[in-house]
Amino acid sequence: MKMLTMTTSLTDNTQPADPRQSSARGRWLVAGLLLFGLTATSTISLYWKLRLGPYSPYRQALKTAFPEGGPVVEGGNLPGLPHALRVQLTVGFSPEAGDDRVETIANQVRDLVAGLDRGGEYETLLLDLRHPKPPGKPERLEVRRTLKSPPAVPGE
Repeated sequence: MKMLTMTTSLTDNTQPADPRQSSARGRWLVAGLLLFGLTATSTISLYWKLRLGPYSPYRQALKTAFPEGGPVVEGGNLPGLPHALRVQLTVGFSPEAGDDRVETIANQVRDLVAGLDRGGEYETLLLDLRHPKPPGKPERLEVRRTLKSPPAVPGE
């Protein structure tokens, strides 16, 4: 059986010719990485400002009305529901359809959102009430409310 052996020659080619050249390259690398980090951070910040900025008044008002709710507000054209505003709130009880507490919260949120929606941009409110249970998925209930009142019929 024939064995192959590999030998390498050790030469001192790992050191740059001029140590200052290596230092300058390192400085440019650090400057480039810092510039990349600043660009990435500002891009993400700008994206979230543009994406969530229009909903900030709703979020602030809901935070004031429901301090423990941790409101999350999004809007837009959802499948089957054009011009919908989606609000997610955390509640301290298990939300169930027909519960008076659910109806009270849904009506309060609808009135608050309708008061802030001066331009009548949204037609439907989707209220997602969540109750976090320690072991597992949260209990949740989605409540829909109409934000636009039906047009008045003349003569009534």
